[in-house]
Amino acid sequence: MNKIGAWMRGTIIALWAAGILLLAGCDNDDYKHDPSPGQGSIIVDNRSWDVIHVYISGYYTNDVGDYDYEAYDRDPGVYRVVLDQKGGSRSYSHDVDVIEGKRTVLKVYVDELYWEYDVAVFYD
Repeated sequence: MNKIGAWMRGTIIALWAAGILLLAGCDNDDYKHDPSPGQGSIIVDNRSWDVIHVYISGYYTNDVGDYDYEAYDRDPGVYRVVLDQKGGSRSYSHDVDVIEGKRTVLKVYVDELYWEYDVAVFYD
């Protein structure tokens, strides 16, 4: 096999392996947390470089570090979630539904155009 053929074969194998890793979920989408019986969970997935203060229904819970996540088990219902940048001016607030046996996921990004939080909410 010539050098170009060996290079192509190596490149194809590397791309195939990278694809398998992506499909296997190396992205932290598997939260390894199940809600307690009779409850649902709010997951704050911080995909920013900020440390974020988390408030749920007016009460401070804790901080979520940069590129980390935290889970908060709650009874089914509607909760006000406030995210506040530690030492900064970014914030987010919204009502979210907690569904029994489900995870309500808030993926937090920084909108690079406006430098504010951009939060994707979905149920897992």
